[in-house]
Amino acid sequence: MIREYGVLHPKGGENGEDIARPAEFLVDATGVIRWVNLTEDLRVRARPESVLEAIQRLGAG
Repeated sequence: MIREYGVLHPKGGENGEDIARPAEFLVDATGVIRWVNLTEDLRVRARPESVLEAIQRLGAG
């Protein structure tokens, strides 16, 4: 799935294994990704206000 969603961090794990980059997705009822938040730092996440704004822009709020 990490390759399918484009969040692969090659050799980013402790022992050089492939891991997923930190990411958040809004996916609609049909499975289409409508919004993505990618970051390089696992401690950084989208602020709730940003997610709510994205939902409203998409007409789902």
